[in-house]
Amino acid sequence: MRGMLTFEEKTGKNLFKGFNVQKMTFKEITTLLWVCLIHEDKTLTYDMFVDMVGMSRVRELSEKCMECITESLEENESPLV
Repeated sequence: MRGMLTFEEKTGKNLFKGFNVQKMTFKEITTLLWVCLIHEDKTLTYDMFVDMVGMSRVRELSEKCMECITESLEENESPLV
């Protein structure tokens, strides 16, 4: 949940209202990948993440991240959706 709130804070977009990777900017994708990891390491900053991930992995990581978010929303069936 913290990641979704952080994503909305940083991009102005609400993941509960749907998302399409093909329509996202590179910065939005990078932000999404970062927020998916901050629950694992609260000290991980956006700049640290950008320095750590190579361009060759961005597409693969974004696809996996989308799968996880979709599955999470479906499992929880949040009343906010």
